[in-house]
Amino acid sequence: MFVTGQCKKCGGRTVFDVSTMTKEEVENWMEKHDFGHCSVGWHVEVGKMANYYELDWSKTFATIEEAKEYNNEKSKTEKIAV
Repeated sequence: MFVTGQCKKCGGRTVFDVSTMTKEEVENWMEKHDFGHCSVGWHVEVGKMANYYELDWSKTFATIEEAKEYNNEKSKTEKIAV
């Protein structure tokens, strides 16, 4: 299963492969693991992943292609709204 997410710092949108993990399992995992670098904006931060990524659980995807297409459409909408 795939979910989309957005970096809280730069606003970049990305896709997360959460496999069969539940929302709670993913949130716990993100709270325990370091952020490192943003996969979209390539900035480096110190702290846990949960502090930098906001996941969108309102819609899940079976394939990464579906999730990427959703992100592309969402990005277009956000740019128009600004």
